[in-house]
Amino acid sequence: MFKAIFNGSYISEKNTGIGELSERLLENFSSDKILLLDPRNSNKKNKLKISSKLSPGSSKFAHIKRLFWIQRKIPYLMKKYQAKYFISPLPEAPLFVGLSTIVIIPDLIPLRFPTLSFITLYYLFYVPLVLYKSKLVLCISKATAIEVNKKYKIPFTKLRILKLGFNKKEVYPLNLKRENIFLVIGRHNKYKNLKRLLIAFRSFNHKDYQLIFVGPFDKRYTPALKKLSKKLNIEKQCIWKNWVSNNEKLNLLNRCKALYLISLWEGFGLPALEALACGTPVVASNTGAVKEILEGNGILVNPKNIEEIKRSMQKVNLEKDIMAKFSQLGPKIASKYDWKESAKVIEKIVNI
Repeated sequence: MFKAIFNGSYISEKNTGIGELSERLLENFSSDKILLLDPRNSNKKNKLKISSKLSPGSSKFAHIKRLFWIQRKIPYLMKKYQAKYFISPLPEAPLFVGLSTIVIIPDLIPLRFPTLSFITLYYLFYVPLVLYKSKLVLCISKATAIEVNKKYKIPFTKLRILKLGFNKKEVYPLNLKRENIFLVIGRHNKYKNLKRLLIAFRSFNHKDYQLIFVGPFDKRYTPALKKLSKKLNIEKQCIWKNWVSNNEKLNLLNRCKALYLISLWEGFGLPALEALACGTPVVASNTGAVKEILEGNGILVNPKNIEEIKRSMQKVNLEKDIMAKFSQLGPKIASKYDWKESAKVIEKIVNI
C-alpha cells in the first residue's frame, strides 16, 4: 500500500523545468510510501515503469497521449495500489473521478504569451478544471500564487508556496577567475527576451566579451536569433550550446561575470538560484518571480528597455565591488533553498 502516486512522466535523460523539479523531489523523498511513475529504466525503488512515449519531446502528440493516459490509467493505479493521493509536478490529473490530487503549477506563461497552440488551449480549458478539483495547489513562488488566484479565481486557502531548491552537490563556488562572459541559461522562447538582450549586447560594444547561451535549440526561435546576431555583427561573440553537462554548467556559472535572466516573466528562475549558489551576479527582470529569489540584491532591469539592459552590462563591467558582494552574499541567499525541505513539505501534506 502506498500513500501517494507521483507523476514522473516529465522526467527524461536531459531534464529541463518540470523534469528537473520532478527528479529532485523524488531524490529527496524520505519515504518508501510514494510510488513513482517512471518513463526511464532507472534503478529507483518503488517505481512503476511507464511508456517513454508519454514524455515531452518523444513526439508532437506526447502531451495529448499523456492526458488521455492520465484520465484512463491513474484511477486504476490508485485503486490497485490503494494510494490516497495523486501528486503531479504540473497541473495534470484525472477529472471525472473523486481522487485526492495535489498539483504543482510553475507559471502561467502560456496565458501571458498565448499562441495558436495546444498548450494555450490546455491552459485555457484543462488546467482550470484540474485546479478546481485538486485538494491543494502548490505554487513555486508568490508571483505564481497571485497569478493563479487572479486568472483562475482559486482561493488563497487552497494555494500554498512550495520553495524549490538546487543540487548542492552539483552547484557551488569554485573560486575561478572571472572572464568576460555574460551567461544565459534557458529556452529560446520569445518571452525569454533574447532579442532585446542581443541588441543591448551590440550596443554595449565590447569586443572582448562573449555572450554564451545554454539551452535547447528550438527551430521556431533559435535560427532567427542566430540570424539577428549575424545582422548585428556580434555573431563571433555569441556562443550557442544546445546542451551541457553538469560539470560544464558549473564551470560556466563560476567563470562568467553575470547570469542574465531578463525574461518578460518567470514563475521561479532556477538558473538565478544556481548563479547565486556560485556567488555569481544576476541581472534579472523587475517583473515576475526572480526578484523574490534575489531578495533585492540583484541588478534589476525593465526587460523591455534595451538601454537599461545595456547599462547593466556596463555596471557589471565597471563596478568591481559587485563581484565581491555576490561572492559573499549569493551562497547565503541560495542556502535558504533546499530540495529536502521541498520534499518534506509534500510528505507532510500527505501525512507521511
